[in-house]
This record gives sequence, C-alpha cells and structure tokens, in this order.
Amino acid sequence: WQMLSLSSDKYIYDAVKFGVPQKKDIFADLPEEIKKGFRSDIENKIVTDSEETHLFEIRKVWNKKAPADIALPTEIYRELIERRKRYTEVKAKIENGEITQINDFITYNLNIRQFIQDIIADTDDPFLIKHFYDAIKKVTILDPTCGSGAFLFAALNILEPLYEGCLSRMQQFAEENPNKYKKFEEILADVNSPKHPNLQYFIYKSIILNNLFGVDIMNEAVEIAKLRLFLKLVSTADVDYKKDNYGLEPLPDIDFNIRCGNTLVGFASESEFKKAVEAIEPLFAPDIIKDFEDEFNVIAKAFKRFQDVQLIPNLGEESHTKAKSELQKRLKNINDKLNEYLSSNYGISDRKSQKKKYDNWLDTHQPFHWFSEFYEIMSKGGFDVVIGNPPYVEYSKVKRIYSIIDYDTINCGNIYANVIERNHSILKSNSKQAMIVQLPIVCTDRMKPIQDFLVQNYSQHWYATFDDRPGKLFEGLEHIRATILIAEKNTTPKSKTYTTTYNRWYSETRKWLFDLQIYENNNISVIEGAIPKIGHQFSTQILDKMLEKKSFKYELRKSTNNCCYFHNAPQYFIRVTTFTPYFWNEKDGNKVSVQIKQLNFDSKNKIPMFCSSLNSNLFYWWFILLSDCRHLNMREINNFPLSNDNAKFTVFNKLNDLLMQDYKNKSYRKQCYYKTTGKVEYDEYYPKKSKHIIDEIDKVLAQHYGFTEEELDFIINYDIKYRMGKELEAYVDGKL
Repeated sequence: WQMLSLSSDKYIYDAVKFGVPQKKDIFADLPEEIKKGFRSDIENKIVTDSEETHLFEIRKVWNKKAPADIALPTEIYRELIERRKRYTEVKAKIENGEITQINDFITYNLNIRQFIQDIIADTDDPFLIKHFYDAIKKVTILDPTCGSGAFLFAALNILEPLYEGCLSRMQQFAEENPNKYKKFEEILADVNSPKHPNLQYFIYKSIILNNLFGVDIMNEAVEIAKLRLFLKLVSTADVDYKKDNYGLEPLPDIDFNIRCGNTLVGFASESEFKKAVEAIEPLFAPDIIKDFEDEFNVIAKAFKRFQDVQLIPNLGEESHTKAKSELQKRLKNINDKLNEYLSSNYGISDRKSQKKKYDNWLDTHQPFHWFSEFYEIMSKGGFDVVIGNPPYVEYSKVKRIYSIIDYDTINCGNIYANVIERNHSILKSNSKQAMIVQLPIVCTDRMKPIQDFLVQNYSQHWYATFDDRPGKLFEGLEHIRATILIAEKNTTPKSKTYTTTYNRWYSETRKWLFDLQIYENNNISVIEGAIPKIGHQFSTQILDKMLEKKSFKYELRKSTNNCCYFHNAPQYFIRVTTFTPYFWNEKDGNKVSVQIKQLNFDSKNKIPMFCSSLNSNLFYWWFILLSDCRHLNMREINNFPLSNDNAKFTVFNKLNDLLMQDYKNKSYRKQCYYKTTGKVEYDEYYPKKSKHIIDEIDKVLAQHYGFTEEELDFIINYDIKYRMGKELEAYVDGKL
C-alpha cells in the first residue's frame, strides 16, 4: 500500500487520464467560454426566481463536443470536465494513502491487474513470491453455468501473467543466490522438465487443472468448453517431428473440472445432505452420515491423486488411467446413493417400485451434487471465485422440464436469481461472486427476494447497469439491458452497496466503457424492489431533498373527469399531456392507444402542476433511477415526491399551457398498417423540441425542493448527449 501511495496515477486507467494536463490547474487548457462555467460563487446557491442568469444557462456551452486531442470519441465538455474531476479525486486518495484494501480497486475502478503484476515484478521479498505462488495455485474459479467456457477462458488469461511473473522472479532469486532457495529450485526443475514443451504450456496446463471449474446442463456445451481450453494449450506448443509424440505432452484430463449437470438441482453442501438423511431415516442418520463422510474423504484423496499424476512428470499413462477409473467408480456409487435421498424430496419414496418415475426424474432433472462432485473444494469451504452469465430464462418455462425446491428466490421468476442464490451455497466465506444478469435485478418488485438475500448474506455489493441503446454489451442481441453484479460473501451488521449511473454509450467508445465506470456509495432506500442507479453524488443530494416531500399518490384518485395522460413506454423523454393524444385505426375508429394511460385528480386546478412536473427533466431522472428504463409504471409515479404545499400554481399553469401547445405545434401525424387493425393513424410528439420549456419547469421545481444551482444544472443536463442526440448542437445554440 505504500507502493500504491507513491504510484501517483499509474493505476488509473489511460481512458480516465486521456488529455488531462500535468499541471496544478487541470482545466487551464480549456477555452474561455468553457471556463466561465466554473462559478464557485453560485454553485451552492439555492435556486430562486430572480432574473439573474442561472448556472445551467452559463454552462450550456459545456454540451458542445470537445476536441479530439483532449477528449475521447463523442465526449462533450461536460463529460470531459467530470472525468477530470474524477481523476483528481481518485489520484488524491491514492497519494493520501486512503486506498488500503483490494475492494477499493473495485470501488474506484483502478487497474488491479497491473498493480498485482507490478507487486510481483518489483518485490525484493522472496517469501512474498513463494506465498503468492502457493496461493494462486489454490484459487478455485467456478462458472456454474459455463456454456462454451468464455468466462473460464478469460480467467485463464488473467491468471497466466501472474503465474509467469512468479516463476520469473523465482528464477531471478535462484540465479542470484544459488542453493539458497531450495523450494524455488524444486519448482523450476519441474517447470523446466523435458516433459513440458515450454514454460507457457506448463502454465496453461497448471491453471486449467488447478484453477478452472465449470458446470453446464448441456453436455455439448461442456465438450466445447473443454475443447477451447485444449486448443489454447496446444497453440503454445511447437511440433518437433524428431521426438516421440512430436514433442507434445499429453493433454490434461479435465473431465472432473468441467462437468455436466444441473447447477440448481442437487445437494450443494454437506449440511443439506445431512438434513435430508435426518428427515428420511432419523434413527440411522448418524451411522449413514458417518459412512458417507468416510467415502467423501476417500474421493478427495482419489481426486488429488488424479491431479498429481497429470502435473508430476514420469508417473505414466497407466497411473493416470487407474486414478481416473477409481475416481469415476467412487463418484458414480456415491452419486447414486445421493440421488435416492434427493428424489424423496420430489415425491419418489422408493426407487425400485417407482423405477419409471425415478428414471424420468433423473433424465429431466440431471441432479448435480456439489459437495460430492467437488468434495476436495467444498470440504475446504467452497470455491474462491464464482463468475458467469447465467441463462435469462423464466422459471415458468423451465418448470415444464424440471422443478427446483428450497430456494428463497423462487418468486423472482427467473432462474438467474436462483443461480445467484445457489452460488452462495458453494462459495467460500470472504470470497466473491460476479454475475452478468438482466437489469431488473435492481429495479423490479419481483426481484426483491434476491436483493434481500444479497443484503443479508454479503457484506459489499457493486452494481453496474447498462442500457442497450445506442451501444450494447452484447452485439446482435435485442433488449438485453444488463447489470454486472459483484458481491462479497461475508455477513456484517450492515452491508455496503455501490452503484454506477445507468450507462449509455456510442459503439465507438465501447473499448473504454469499463475503464470509465464510476461507483458511488449508495445505501438509499426509495422504493421497495429498486436499488437506485446512482453514479454521482448529486443524485444522492437531490434524493435527500426530494424525499422530504409527500408522494404523488396522495394527489391521485381512482376515477374522475379531471385527468391527464401519459405514454407508458418512454424513450429519452416522458410524454404527459392534458389532452387525449390522437389515435385512430381502421377497425375501431378513434380511441385511446393501449400505450396511453390515464391519471385522475380530485381537482382540475392540480393538473397543470402535476402534468408539467411529470414532463420535467427531474422526473425523467427519477424514472431512470428507479425503473426498468423502458416501462413507466404507476410505482414510479405514485412514489414521486411532489406534494402541492407552497406550489406556484400560477407559474405551473402558464408553463404547462406553453408546453402542451408546443407539443401540438411540433407533432407529426404518422400512418402505418397492421394486419389485425388495418390502417393506423396517430400523432407523434417530440419533447426534445420543447426542451427549452421543460428546462423552465425544472427551474420552478428546483425552488420547490430547495436545489442548489449546481444540482439544477445536473438535472437539466442529465444524460443530455443521448436524450438530445443529433439536436444537441441546435439546443446549445438556442435554435431548437
């Protein structure tokens, strides 16, 4: 950590540092019109209705595209300034010695790979190298739904330079002090054995056997995953036609590393198995469990023997075949017994008399007993790391094939939540799981069980959220809005949560996307089932002020003639009108579109305030923060803090009238055709063309909540590059 504190900005990613001048004033090189936006005299001033120029008006030029010599592709000055501020903040924390744990590398998004490689390369302590090498050889990395092995392949590439770095330093220590480091010489003798084609082959083989483990329900996927790893291994070796077997070492046997089975069905831990035995045969449970434990220990030794004959030279093919055969036989016998106990939970009380039902259950459920299949690992507490991209499949579809039982997250309705819960059972304490899952894990009511499960069982959580417009994490796939979850297993009295903003990007900036991530401390509860997508301190400050107000739901009524209408599928703007948007089709004539929903109030006088507020930049920010970012539901509207106490009704009336008229003036009547309804006509509205009026609404709301000038600037310009798109320049120049 002392080394880190002296490293300055070395471990801050290059994308963050790009174009930052190495001067005390990191904004000295910016144009004068941009510098005028740095107004510390008014940034913290509470917004009033004075005629003075507001900060967001002064900073409008910040939305211009910045030049390529100091900016990343598509970056506007506002983003550039924020990036430089972040750079300064993180650099100061490094230099002040405030970063003193590995988790900080996640939170502040530092280059942990390079840091560890430098530690290995620069240390003068041979014991650090010895212990580090011993440690990485034992790190167990699992993908519980590994598919064709993409994540295991990535883990291989991360571990390789760490192995190589340790072996290189051992070589240096051994050469500098012959006979002093006997352990290093023993390791290097094995590495340099003629049995191995080269160093690279030895390293890859060691990682594949020692570190990488995977399970998948599809046998074809398992075979492809093995093949990918084999091809990586073979690619390192040069063929020597003069030698036996062309100088190639036999490929490792990883049949026990990459397995076929159902991650969600089976006994994950020994305690689960014991519970089942005690329920079925309470009188004989102690003896039965003792017999199983003895067999498990034998299996663990058999697995170790199987690994050793592949890593230790000159033990021979016969030893390998014998070790594998023994391990396979013992695993089959014990899994047969475990399947019998598990099947009783599925209504099969006797395997022999219910043979047909039992065989069908085995075929459809493909049980996988983690603590027997990976006993050597599970007996030591579990896996060190669990990573992956579990299937995004509704449980209602899976249930037609197999069912799962005893999951707290069953009501989440999607099996990725069940996989995250299962990971907990097979993960060692103080270790981490990292999953790429769907966005709803942070923003829908039905995902509350998995949110609660993570809070109860994990000490720290990091959520990075990503849109699929305009750029995508997964090219070629539609509607895959994603969350990358990292969670550290270690129950504490209060867990910590960190989140990013809702990330959007253009495809040309994809390669810097992860380097630019910013996590904010986020322990704010606003709506049950929603973890706010907070990526900036202003979001926290604004929420604190807003939540002092009563919620919108207190102003709504079930049915009245006093109403307004909202479109339930927003894109970059919320569309709410006091008039019924025009919609006609050949089948039904004039009607209200199915995507238009109605809000009812007890008083007509309240409609302008609430209609204009729902069109505001502030409500759009609220919607992105808490929703699935595609559907506007009553949950987001009902909980929006907007009591009408001290509201400026006259101002809202005027602004709402202006906005509604502008919507109408700038609307466009579109026509299309559907088989079911025939010709369709409807009015399309373009709120971005009315942004100047919406900004005025936000000025009034800022006074209502007591926002500062800088908070108002943040809200008005939230996500502006993507919301305005091609019209951004016209908006900046006041021509829109």
